[in-house]
Amino acid sequence: MDGEAEITKDALPKEGQPSGGETSPSETTYTGEQVKVLISQRHSTLD
Repeated sequence: MDGEAEITKDALPKEGQPSGGETSPSETTYTGEQVKVLISQRHSTLD
């Protein structure tokens, strides 16, 4: 049980990092676009 929980945590994509390597290309592109959106949203929120 504990081993499975640890594997699940490791499998989850860390913030700002590509998940593992299988979905690295698509994840990086997707998160890259999301980061731009989040940054503009944060700037408008801060303003």
